[in-house]
Amino acid sequence: MASTIDSAPDLLRPAGQPLIFKFSTSATVTAGFRFAVRVYESNDASAGSVIGTFYITPNASDEGYFDLSDIAEGRVAAPNTSTNIGTEEVVHTKSQSLNYPNQTALRKYTIGVQDYTGGTLGSDDATAAVYLLGGAQQISQGLHPSFTTYYPTTTSTKGWLTDRQSANKAITMTMADEDEGVGVICHTTNLGTTSDWAEIEFNLYKNGVVVQQRTYAVTAKTALDDNYYIFPIGPANLQPVVFVGAWDADWDQLRIYGTDGGSPTAAKRTSTLIINRDCRPIKHDPVQLAWANTVGAWDYLRFDGRNLKTLATESKDYRKSVGFDFNAWDRQATPYHKTGKESYQLRNQLFTADERDLLQYAFRSKNVMFRVGTGDWLPCNIVTNTYQVIPAASKTFDVSFQIELAQDIRC
Repeated sequence: MASTIDSAPDLLRPAGQPLIFKFSTSATVTAGFRFAVRVYESNDASAGSVIGTFYITPNASDEGYFDLSDIAEGRVAAPNTSTNIGTEEVVHTKSQSLNYPNQTALRKYTIGVQDYTGGTLGSDDATAAVYLLGGAQQISQGLHPSFTTYYPTTTSTKGWLTDRQSANKAITMTMADEDEGVGVICHTTNLGTTSDWAEIEFNLYKNGVVVQQRTYAVTAKTALDDNYYIFPIGPANLQPVVFVGAWDADWDQLRIYGTDGGSPTAAKRTSTLIINRDCRPIKHDPVQLAWANTVGAWDYLRFDGRNLKTLATESKDYRKSVGFDFNAWDRQATPYHKTGKESYQLRNQLFTADERDLLQYAFRSKNVMFRVGTGDWLPCNIVTNTYQVIPAASKTFDVSFQIELAQDIRC
C-alpha cells in the first residue's frame, strides 16, 4: 500500500505558474491519514536537499493536490549579473567571454510523496521532478501548458528565452551601435529533453552579405545552471567579445542561432535571432529598458524620443536657534533628512505593433532596469500603471510612460 503521483508538470518550465501534483493512495484512508510531501532542490541530477515537508489532507475522493509554485517561485530568477572566474558584472553588459552564470537561474525540484498516519517519515513512495526557471505562465494557457517551443531542438521552436514573437522561424529586433543586451538558450539534454544543439553561430552582415562569422561550442553540463547559456546579442557587447578586432562599422544586420555543429553544413536547432541596425539620427540620449521576462531571461526595448528627466525631493526640517551672537546669513529652518527621487518619462514615437505588444511584459515584470545613453545599467520601477498607445500611422505607434530610479538620491 503506497502513495502514487498521478499527474505532474512537464519537466522544464517557469516557476511562477500553477505547478500542480496530484496524489492518490492504495491504502485505506482513515481520519488521521495524510500525504507527506517532501520538496527537494538540487543543481545536478540528484534529488538534492529537502527544503520543505508538507502534510496534505486528502479530499473526498481520497486524492491530494500540491502546488510547488508557492515554494519555488521566489527561489529562481533571471540573473542580474554574469560571472567569469569570479568577476561579476551586470548581465546586460556581458563584456567577458561567452559563458554561463553560476547562479540560481535554473534549479531541479523533486517532489516525494508517501502515506503518513503518524510517527517518523520513511522513504518516499513515489517521486517526480521538474526543472524551473524564473518567469510565469498564465491560467488562461491551461494547466501545465507546453514549454517545448523554448527547447533548442528544431528551427520550428524558438529556443531563445524571449517573449518576442517568432515569425518564419525568426525573431526580429532593432538595436543601435551603443545598445547592450543578452540572449539565453537552455541546453535541455540534462533537463529532460535530449537535444543535439552543439554550437551557437554569429553572423555579421553588410549590404546583405556575411562579412564575419564566429561560432562557439556548447555542451550539456552536469551542473544544471551551467546549461543556462547567456550570449551577448547587443552590438556594444558583440564588438569586444565575439567579433574581436573584426567588427565592421558599416554593418547592417546580425543573425544568431543555435546549430548541431555539423560539418560541412550545420543544421539549425533554434529560431534565428535577427538584429537589424537602428541608424536613425537622434538629438539626445536614448534610454534602453530591460526587464526579466515571463520565461526566465531578459527582453529589451529602446526609447529614443525626448525622454524627460525629473528630480523630486522631500525633506524634514527642524528649527534651529541662532543664539545671541549670529550673522545675517545664519540658518534657522534646517533640513535634517532630505532624499530625492529621479524619474524619466520614456517615449518612442515609432514603435512597431510587435514592440508595442512586447512592452506589456515590462509592465508585468518585477525586475526592470534602464540605461541612459552609454551609461550604467540601473534598477527602476515603472510607476505608470497603464500605458497609452496613440496610433501615429498604419504601422507605427506613439508610446509614453514613466519610470522611477529604484534608489534614493542622497542629498
